[in-house]
Parts: sequence; C-alpha cells; structure tokens
Amino acid sequence: PKALVRYPTKKEDMSFKVTEAKRVLPYAFAYTERLRQLDMSNVTQKILPKSMVEGSVVEWISLPPKALIIGERSFCGCESLKNITIPKSVRAIFYKSFYGCRNITEFITGDKIRFIGMRAGASTSNLKRLWIGDGCLYTSSDAFEDSGARKQTHPSGRETNTLYPDLKIIRY
Repeated sequence: PKALVRYPTKKEDMSFKVTEAKRVLPYAFAYTERLRQLDMSNVTQKILPKSMVEGSVVEWISLPPKALIIGERSFCGCESLKNITIPKSVRAIFYKSFYGCRNITEFITGDKIRFIGMRAGASTSNLKRLWIGDGCLYTSSDAFEDSGARKQTHPSGRETNTLYPDLKIIRY
C-alpha cells in the first residue's frame, strides 16, 4: 500500500483528504502552516504514528475509523485543534498524544479503550467534556493534568463526581 511520506509544510491548501495513501508515516503532517482540515477516513492503518500532526495548525481531523492505537505525540502541540472524534475502535492512547491541544472542548472515547498514557490529554485547558469508556483498565494519574475537565460527562449527558470513577489509577 502507498504511504504518505510528508505533506509539504508550505502547501497552500487549507483542507486535505488522504485518498490514495493507506498508511500515514510519522511527521507526515507535522508543523504544517496552512492546513486547517484533515480527513483521514480512507486510511486503513490501525496504528497512528508518532508525531503525525504535531505542532500543526489543523483545527479539525477525521481519524481512520478502524484505528486501534494513537501513537505518542500524534497531535501534541496542535493548539488550533478544536474538533476530533476518537473512533470507537481505539484501544490505546499513548504518551502526550493530545498534549497542549488547548482548544479541544470534548474528549470522548469508546468502550474498547484499555489504556491512556502519561499526559495523553494534559494541558487541554478548554476541555469541558471528558468521557473515558467503561472498558478502560489503566489511565495514568496525570493523563488530563492541567486540563479544563473537572469531572467526566458521559455522551448521554450523565455526569460523575470525579475524573476517573471506579478506575484504578497507577503511576508509571
């Protein structure tokens, strides 16, 4: 399968849909200057690579629907990122995957999620709605440190009193 090696950082397009590439390599969209919308819904890869969109100005991303793992620092420092839907298929979100994505307001995972790593959603200061699926076995105690979330809100609207109810939190 074809792989998207690198999206040109100076390219003028404000939106891009990955159509021919079935895999996206590390740093493929890192530090893009104008790209605002990224559609990866046609990508069949299940492990999203390290630093894939790190430091870019992307505001909206559609992830591959069959993704299983979001690699470390995949979206780290994407301060403009506002909307991202984490596919229900995702089982693991690694170290600093969404660190510093200050404008994300919702972070909702499906019930297949099993692992959320260190500082995965830390420094997401505008985060208002957080829900970690019921199947999660491990969440780092600092996964959402310095985030705007103070409690979890289920997608149905039901709220809990703490960030991680009935979840054993273990430090690395």
